[in-house]
Amino acid sequence: MNARIPFKAGSQLLAMSSLELLLAAATYSSLGVVLPFMVMDLEWNWAQAGFGFTVLGAVTGVASSVPPFLIRRVGVRNTILIGGVLACIGLYLLHGVESLPQYYIAAAICGLAYPMMASIPTTFLVSRLFQRQSTALGVAATISGIGTVVGPLMVLGVLALEGQTWRNYWEYQAIALLAAAVLCAIIVGLERRFTRPAREELVAAEAEAAAPTVMPDQVELPPTRSSRHIYRTTVDWTT
Repeated sequence: MNARIPFKAGSQLLAMSSLELLLAAATYSSLGVVLPFMVMDLEWNWAQAGFGFTVLGAVTGVASSVPPFLIRRVGVRNTILIGGVLACIGLYLLHGVESLPQYYIAAAICGLAYPMMASIPTTFLVSRLFQRQSTALGVAATISGIGTVVGPLMVLGVLALEGQTWRNYWEYQAIALLAAAVLCAIIVGLERRFTRPAREELVAAEAEAAAPTVMPDQVELPPTRSSRHIYRTTVDWTT
């Protein structure tokens, strides 16, 4: 196997990992830092504000079955685009939030979008582009994990600017995440098979995996013809 990574495959892995980095930074990592400012301005209590985290995490978990469904029907590139649009909507709703229901709806939309741009499409790409899949997944996880560090720094950087508030921050993140999703989809789409529905490919793979494995002792051998020089006695076989 060649040690060098093809440029196109490396670019697709980097694009997907960078998108997941920004996604983690814009949602989970940022919300924990922005939330105190939202609580102070909107006069919520911490139980009400913290429930938004619960909604975000719960919907992310429940929606983990959505990306495979979409990848089968519209392809991985379009799945990423759909996730980017939904994340943009959710973050922009956070920008204009005035009530708790709106806050919870925004968190739910972000939770729905999260798995469409996270590890599921990344794993789908890696399994088809790399022979050393564990190494590629490790690289992707390392890059995306930086988002947990970058998110708070991004919040503090924006709020440190004169005239900028938490509403501006969510607005900037909505625009940035949509732009990143579009760019990632373009790079992923350089591989034409990722632009097509993966239904036939996945069905064929599942059928191959489900095919029973015939062990050597399960093979039925044709009956051998007896030699006319062999006779059966009550004691032993003789010739």
